[in-house]
Amino acid sequence: EDQEVLQSSTTKKIYRILDDIEEDANWLDERIWSADREKFPSSVKLNDEEYPCFTAEGFAWAYALVTSRSFFVDGTSRIVPVMDMANHDDLGVEEVSRGFMGAFGTTKGVELRSGKVRQYKQGEEVFVSYGPKSAAEYLIEHGFVPDKLREMTTS
Repeated sequence: EDQEVLQSSTTKKIYRILDDIEEDANWLDERIWSADREKFPSSVKLNDEEYPCFTAEGFAWAYALVTSRSFFVDGTSRIVPVMDMANHDDLGVEEVSRGFMGAFGTTKGVELRSGKVRQYKQGEEVFVSYGPKSAAEYLIEHGFVPDKLREMTTS
């Protein structure tokens, strides 16, 4: 089903990103990781399960983890604790910008502005908009295609 959605969207970006990830991982392996497998193990064992670490597969997993949880804040991609758990909604938060918090207002954080489209009540789940993107961009960067976009591309 995702392949059908992708056919109506450009997939060139996906293949370019996947090629770049593979090239970067190969470069790192040739020049850094394979030179010292004690510091850069190819896998790690946790709870009797083996996980790829400093390999092309481990690098792709790390890339996916970071890109699917980061947000642009004032033009810079950042991972913000708790915000990485916010789900997508086109009518979510209108803007995520740099802000300060704490008793003295000196601790760095982010400020969320919901705008006029959506007003949140105390205790309600807060959504953020991952931005206007193609089906391919949503799939590669966040691992899903929003229902609205899926309906538009398959109808």
